[in-house]
Amino acid sequence: MADVHSCKYHVRDLATRSVTLFPTQAQVIRDVKNVQLKPGTNQITIVGLSPTVDEDTIKVEGTGSAIITDISIKLLPNRDIYEDIFPDDDDDSDKDDTDSEDEKPAASARYKDAEAKLQTLQKQQETVLADEQIVRDLQDSAAIRLQFLDSWGKSLNCHHCPDIDQALQTYKQERANVALESRDASARRREIQALHEHLRLEQSRLQDIMNKERAKTFKEYSRQRKARDQKKLKQIQLNHEKEVEKERQRAERMLFWPKNCYAVLVTLEVVGVTPASSRRGSLAGDTVPVAHSKTSGELEGAMQETNCSLSLSYLTSWAYWTPSYDLAFSTASNSGTLFFDAQVTNQTSETWENCKVVLSTSRIAVSGVGSDIPELKPWSIRLAPKTKKWDDALESREEIKFRQTIGQKPIAHAKSDRNKLFGEKRVSTAYEGVCEETNNEEEDKEEEEEEKYECYNGAMSYDAARELEEEPRPPPTLEFQQASFDEAGLTATYELPGQKTLAPAPTASKSRIATLAFANIVFSHTVVAKYKPVAFLQAKVLNTSKLTLLKGPVGLSLDGSFIGRVSLPRCEPGHSFIVGLGVDPAVTAVYAKPEVKRGASGLLARENISVYRRQDERLRVDVTLPRGLVPGGKGVPAGEIVVRDGLSEKGDRTWGRAVAVLRQKGEIVWDVTLNPGKGVELLLEYEVACPSGEHVEQEWSGHRPTNRSLFD
Repeated sequence: MADVHSCKYHVRDLATRSVTLFPTQAQVIRDVKNVQLKPGTNQITIVGLSPTVDEDTIKVEGTGSAIITDISIKLLPNRDIYEDIFPDDDDDSDKDDTDSEDEKPAASARYKDAEAKLQTLQKQQETVLADEQIVRDLQDSAAIRLQFLDSWGKSLNCHHCPDIDQALQTYKQERANVALESRDASARRREIQALHEHLRLEQSRLQDIMNKERAKTFKEYSRQRKARDQKKLKQIQLNHEKEVEKERQRAERMLFWPKNCYAVLVTLEVVGVTPASSRRGSLAGDTVPVAHSKTSGELEGAMQETNCSLSLSYLTSWAYWTPSYDLAFSTASNSGTLFFDAQVTNQTSETWENCKVVLSTSRIAVSGVGSDIPELKPWSIRLAPKTKKWDDALESREEIKFRQTIGQKPIAHAKSDRNKLFGEKRVSTAYEGVCEETNNEEEDKEEEEEEKYECYNGAMSYDAARELEEEPRPPPTLEFQQASFDEAGLTATYELPGQKTLAPAPTASKSRIATLAFANIVFSHTVVAKYKPVAFLQAKVLNTSKLTLLKGPVGLSLDGSFIGRVSLPRCEPGHSFIVGLGVDPAVTAVYAKPEVKRGASGLLARENISVYRRQDERLRVDVTLPRGLVPGGKGVPAGEIVVRDGLSEKGDRTWGRAVAVLRQKGEIVWDVTLNPGKGVELLLEYEVACPSGEHVEQEWSGHRPTNRSLFD
C-alpha cells in the first residue's frame, strides 16, 4: 500500500477571509494557503472547529494540481490544554526585593564630614589628655621634691651639716628649680586645659551637627520607607487584582472552551501527467492543467514541489447580529437623527482575526426556510342551543390552534445544549444566566417596551420644547466609521469598514452602520380619556433613506433629554413609523362622568338616526352627537369652545378645529388641531333602544362574569 502523507492544521492558525453574520447564525470562510503536497495520496486534517458549527454546511474548495477525493467530518474531544493556549505571564519584575529595600539609611556627606572631624578631634583629645597627665606628673613631682627639700632642710643641724652656708645655697637653688618646673607645669597644664575645652566645644558642635543630620536622614529614611511600604501595598493590591482578572479571564474563556471539536479530514490525490481532455472531471475539487513542454526530470521535480490552497467554509450558530438604534428628536425643528448600530455577538469557540465582516439581513433567513403554508380547512357551523355561548362561532378550532402555535416563540439557542458544548466541570456556568437573560430580554423586550412609554411623565412637553432657544454650535465630535450598504433582491448587506477581529465574548460589540437624518417629523397627541385622561405624545417619521430599518430596540432622546427605550418597528424605505414619546404634561385632558337619561320605549319615525351597529333587531344604538356621523363615512365638525378656567372667551373661534369620524365597530375618533393656550370640549351622546323590560349588558369573549346592566 502506498504511503499516505498527512498534514495537520489547527483552525486558530488559519487565516479568516470573511465572516458573514445573519440574524441567527454566521458564515465563516477560512483559507489554508500553500499546502505542500507529495506525490500520491495526501491527507489534510483541520481540527478545532467550534462545536456550534453545522457539519452539513462544511465545504472545502481549492486550487492546485490535485484532486479532492474525499471529505470526512468527525466530532472529537478537545485535546488542547488551557495552559498551553493561554500561558501564565510570570512577571517577576513586579515583585519587590525586600532584602535590598530593608537596608540601613545612608549617611549624608555633611554627617560623614562631621564624623571624620570628630574622630580627628577625639584623637587630639587623647593626645591632650596624655600631655595633661604628663604635666600633672611634673607638678606632683615638683610638690614631692619641695616636700623633700623641706624635710631635708629641717633635718639639718650643726652636727650633720658643718657647712650651713653651702646647704642653704643648695636648698635655695633646688627650691628655685622645683618652683620653676612647677610654674612651667602649671602654665602647660592651663594651656592643655584650654585646648581641652576648645576640643570639647568643637566635639559638642560636631555632635550636634551629626545629631541633626542623623535626624534628617532618619526622617528621609522614614519617608522613603513609608513610600516603599505604600508601594509594596499597592503592588500587593495590583498582584491581587491581576490574580482576580486572571481568574475572571479564565472563567470567561472557559465559557467558550469546547468539550468537543469538529475535525475535517480532506484526502487529495496529486495529479500526474494526464492530458486535460482525458482527465475525468471532479466535482469535489479543481485542478490546474500541467504543462506538457517539460521534460520528465522537470516534471518529477515539479511533482515533488506541488502545493495547493484550500478554502474552508461553514455555518455556525451562536454568532449573529442584531440591530440597535438611538433616535434623537428635536421639536424645535421637527427633525430627528437616527443612529443605526449593529450589535455583533460571537459566542463560539473560535476567534476570527483580521477579516472582512459583512452583516446580512436576509428576510428568508429571518422567517425560516422550513415554514409550511397553512392549509385552509372548511369551517362548518350550526345553530347551537340557547344554553351554549355564541362565541364559539367567532373562531374555528383550527384558527385557535394555529394562532397558539404561531404564538409560541422558538428557542434559538437552548441553554441545555450550551452546557453540553462548552465549559469545564469545575467552572460554574455563569454564562448561562447571561445567555438566558440576553435571550429572554430580546424576546420579551418588545412587549415590555410597548408599555414603557406610559411611564415617561418626566419627558419635556411638546409646547415647552418649542420655546427653547437654540444653543450655540458645539465643537466637532468624533466621527464613526460607517458601513457600506448593498441590497440585492430579498437580502441587504452591510460591510463594515476595515479588518475586524471577532473574539468570543459573553457580551455583544457595537459597530456603527449608518447615521440617518429625518426632517418634517409630525408630532401629535393621542388621548384615550376613557381609560386614562392624559395626552400621549407621538412622532411620525418618514423613512426617506434607502435603508430598511429592522425591528429592534431604540433609545429615545427628546430635545437632548434621554426618555427611555422602546421597540422600533420594521420600516421599509418610503414608509412611515410611529414612536411613542410618553405623556405630555402640558396637555390637560379631563374625562367627564357619563350621564344617563332614560326615555320611553319606541323610536320617532321621522327622525334621521345614525345607526352604526346592529346585532339584534330589538337592540339599537344611535349616535346623536356629533351629528351626521355615518359608519365609514366622512368626518363631521365637532368640538365646543371651552370658556371656563380662562382658556377662551365665549364666541372665540380661534381655538382650532376638530373633526369626528365614525369607524367600524362603533369607534369614534376626533382629529383635533388645538392652538396653543386654547381648549376644546368633545361631546358624545348616544341612545340605546331596547324593548321594555329588557336591559343591556356587556359582551365578554372569555370568562363571563355575572350579568350586570350597563346603566346600573
